Amino acid sequence: MTLRARIISSCILLALALAAFPHSYSGFESSNELSHLYLAVSIVNYRSVSIDKTMTTWGDIVDKSARKGCFYSDKAPGASWLAIFPAILLKTVSAASGVSFNRDEALIIARIMAVMLPCFIFFVFLPGRLSLFQSGTGRPIPISEGGTLIRPAENTAFTIALAYAFGTQAWVYSTLLYSHQLAAVTLFAAYMLLRPSPDRAEKLGAREMCAGLLSGFSIALDYPAAWAVLCMIVYVSRRGGAARRGWFWAGLLIPVATLMAYNWKAFGGPFTTGYSFKAYSRDAAVHARGILGIRWPSAASLHGILASRSRGLFFYSPWLIFALPGFFRMARLKHLMADFALCLAVVSGHTLLIGSFGDWPAGWSYGPRHLTPMLPFLLPALVVELEAAKRYERLLIACLLAISVTTTAMAVATFPHVPTLLDNPVTDLFIALIRAGDVGPLVGGIDSWVSLAVMVVLIIAAILWFCIEAGKKHGPSWTIVISIVSVLAAMVWIFSMSHIPPQESAEKHFAMSQVYAAFKDDASSYRELEPLTIPSQPIDLRIYATFMLWKTAEDMKDAPGAAKWRKEYEFMLNQK
Repeated sequence: MTLRARIISSCILLALALAAFPHSYSGFESSNELSHLYLAVSIVNYRSVSIDKTMTTWGDIVDKSARKGCFYSDKAPGASWLAIFPAILLKTVSAASGVSFNRDEALIIARIMAVMLPCFIFFVFLPGRLSLFQSGTGRPIPISEGGTLIRPAENTAFTIALAYAFGTQAWVYSTLLYSHQLAAVTLFAAYMLLRPSPDRAEKLGAREMCAGLLSGFSIALDYPAAWAVLCMIVYVSRRGGAARRGWFWAGLLIPVATLMAYNWKAFGGPFTTGYSFKAYSRDAAVHARGILGIRWPSAASLHGILASRSRGLFFYSPWLIFALPGFFRMARLKHLMADFALCLAVVSGHTLLIGSFGDWPAGWSYGPRHLTPMLPFLLPALVVELEAAKRYERLLIACLLAISVTTTAMAVATFPHVPTLLDNPVTDLFIALIRAGDVGPLVGGIDSWVSLAVMVVLIIAAILWFCIEAGKKHGPSWTIVISIVSVLAAMVWIFSMSHIPPQESAEKHFAMSQVYAAFKDDASSYRELEPLTIPSQPIDLRIYATFMLWKTAEDMKDAPGAAKWRKEYEFMLNQK
């Protein structure tokens, strides 16, 4: 495959992966995303940082802060600032055409413009920057095509970039209006701008100031990104002169000052955030522990975000484990010592920080979403590791990546808002939804089974792309072997997960009844609610379940069932 064909095909594959599934569920609202959207719309339509008027128009949300009788978004405002552009577009189109957009339509447009587009651009340019870590000199490796030197790619850089895009939670959070993947994009882009580029002479100040702007904006996107920014401050201080540091600080202070002004306006102080004014007492209690919800890291929380089946990074993306030997290889390369120190500091420090956070499960979400900003800093080590890997190491990496891509694709194509109450979401959520036919419809509401076919195509295409690129070093026959074995590994993974006995607990049935309700799958929701009515369950749970069964039976036009559960509900209500 020529370089041009490689770039075009990867762009098509990425565009399809990001835009195919709109994550629109008639019975579910993503409060985290809506909190960002409400702030953007309030700024554009009402010139206010309070979301009261937007809530009056579009309805209440859970993720909000309350101060002095007004409601505000409880999130870091960076994603909302990016969503201002689609909010302006929607307002302009509405004014010109008289067509009004509902909340779900506005959210989809905000996702496309504020998240998918920046992430798509990042994925496209990522191979060129990762190629810096392949050569012994730290220079990008030029590729000759038709007598012309063309960058930005070489096999290993392309391979790792694609693996990151499809085999980690970056895929999920590049399709939702969350701030974490945007923080990952800005942080790693800032790092690449700060890294010396010996192959070209740039004007002093431009790269450093842009790096500072991106670094400061990453804090406005996701407050824990401050640790990575601190690491980059040390990095630029040790590798640059006073002028270089000055330009970086000049860029850094602009978004930080804007963030402080926003906090002052909304919450009464430059360092006071929405987390100090959580509207719901349960959320407020979590963030009140320690300092802004941060205490000491615990073994339980670190296991939870790294290895558990419910949220573990290496459970969902096991191929990332090869970053560990990659860091050891980086440490032995003199020209990469500074990069090794920075990347290891960002990864380890951010992991410990999230392991100290009281809300490390992070609500209904896929994987350890708070770890998303540090994931690109694993990529240099993975490039070094794959470059030096022997043929059987590449086979193992390919197999683990196939499992990672399969798991991530199932989340994207079904329901990425994973309930915290599920012990094994792969079995009890993704595979259960696929069996029930509840695969998220494609853009335009195309049938769910067509959506399932698109998901399978994306999985196979991503796996084979990696295998072809990774196997080129060892010849065509080995490429075929690695491709076949990797696809088989993905199939065995799905088969083994589908045969694990489902979780049997009130928590699981309660969560899954809500998930099926999001798909308007009344029959499956009905099935999950029935176990909650047995006498051994708490009375409040039984009351809830019988009420929902009554209403679900009515939706299913099941008159005898509705009468039965209504009578049961009224009986238990009187008992209480």
